[in-house]
Amino acid sequence: MAPRNFTNFAPAAQLQQDISASGSSMELDDVTGFPMPPFTAIIDADTSVEEIVLVTGTGGSATTYTIERAFSDAGVPGGGFAFGHAAGAAVQHGATAVEFNNMAKVWDEMTDGAGGVNPPIVKPVDGITWGDLV
Repeated sequence: MAPRNFTNFAPAAQLQQDISASGSSMELDDVTGFPMPPFTAIIDADTSVEEIVLVTGTGGSATTYTIERAFSDAGVPGGGFAFGHAAGAAVQHGATAVEFNNMAKVWDEMTDGAGGVNPPIVKPVDGITWGDLV
């Protein structure tokens, strides 16, 4: 899986059109500050229909993104819940449990489970080295 992109400066945007629970794209009112795909987005955060999606690319217009729906804590598309979302729903970029679980897994693999600040064994995993993490 390609590393996801992040930024600290992406203000919340709003959906321009309704999307169904099976929709594969979303159009936003403004994407200023959002990172280049792939990145994680959260639709309707802190509501009963909160959904984590992976933004995989752009499509159609500069404010339209293609998305993989219903990400779970394990980062598996379809492992969570997909919901319909109404036009005007808040969409924000953010780090989720997926990113932190993946970091912990890579760290554990790189240190052969030894962990710690100065691990005794640090090996590259999927092309990621110790220098990439510090």
